[in-house]
Amino acid sequence: MNQRDTSLFGSKPGILWWDRGGEWRFVSATESANPAMSDLLQYVEPEWVADMPEDAQFITLPGTDRYLPLEDTPQLYLGFASLGEKVWANPELSVSELAELALEFTREYGAIEGGTHLTLKDIIDEAQTVAWMVKSYLAVGSTAEAPEAGEKFWQRAIAKYGEGIAQYKETQLPPGSDAEKRFMSSMVEHFTNDHLKTHTVWQQVRVVFGDDPSQQPGFEPSYEPASLRGAIWVQFASLLMRESVLRRCEYDKCHKIFEAPSPKSRHEYCPTPALEKDGCQVKAKNQRRYARRRSNQLQASIQKDGE
Repeated sequence: MNQRDTSLFGSKPGILWWDRGGEWRFVSATESANPAMSDLLQYVEPEWVADMPEDAQFITLPGTDRYLPLEDTPQLYLGFASLGEKVWANPELSVSELAELALEFTREYGAIEGGTHLTLKDIIDEAQTVAWMVKSYLAVGSTAEAPEAGEKFWQRAIAKYGEGIAQYKETQLPPGSDAEKRFMSSMVEHFTNDHLKTHTVWQQVRVVFGDDPSQQPGFEPSYEPASLRGAIWVQFASLLMRESVLRRCEYDKCHKIFEAPSPKSRHEYCPTPALEKDGCQVKAKNQRRYARRRSNQLQASIQKDGE
C-alpha cells in the first residue's frame, strides 16, 4: 500500500486515522447496469489523484476529512448496527436499495475496510451480524428490551444456522431460563472474539495520567484496530466489558438504540451534541407542547360551541 492509499485507509496500529466523506460507488466486474451483491466498493478518484506517482506524499482525498473513529465516533457500532437492523427488518429490499444504505453509511463514516475487494455482500453481512449481536446483548440484560430482543436473537440464529438450532432451543433451553441466557452470552462471546481476531485488533498498553501531577502514571489495556471494521468490534467489546446499558430513544419518530452515559442515568433520548438545537429531547418537548396547545384549542372550541 503506497502513501497515497494510506491516507484513505488508515495507519499503522497505535493510532487509527480514517477518512470519511467523498464519493463512493459499487462497481460491477461485468459492467452490468443492475447492481449485484458481488459488486466492489470503490472511492471515485478524480483523474489528477489517480495519476499521482506512487511515492506521492500524504494527501486528503477530495471531499473527505480525516478523523479518529474510536475517539470522534464512540457509538459508531450502533450506527453500523442501525444499517443491519434496516436489512433484518426489510428482507424485501432490492440490491439497489441495499447499495444505497451501504453508501450512506460509507459517506458518513468511511469504508469499513481498506483495499479494493470489499463487496456489497461483505458490508451487508457484517452490518447484520453487528445488529444481531447488539440485540443479543439486549436479550441477556434486564431491561424492558430483553423479551423482544430474545425473540430477535432466535429468529436470526435460525436464519443463520437452520432449524437444527431451533430444535436445540426447544429441547435444551427453556424460554427465560439461565441456560438460555448462558447460551446467548456464549454466542456473543464467540462472535466478538472471532471478529476481533479476523479483523486484526492489537492488544496494547496505554499510559494513564491522573489529575494530580505528582501521581505516578498508570497503565491500562488498549485495543487498536487496523480498520473501521475492527473499530466497530472494539467498541462493541468495550460495551460488553463496561456492562453499559442500551436504551431505545423515547421520541416516537426516532426509537433508535443508544448507549446510556451510565447504568443509573435517566436519559430517555438519544445523546445530543452541545451545539445541536434539534435533538430528540428537544423535538419530543416541542411535540408535547404542540399537543397541549392543540388540546387546549379543542377544549376552548367545544366550550364555545356549547354556549
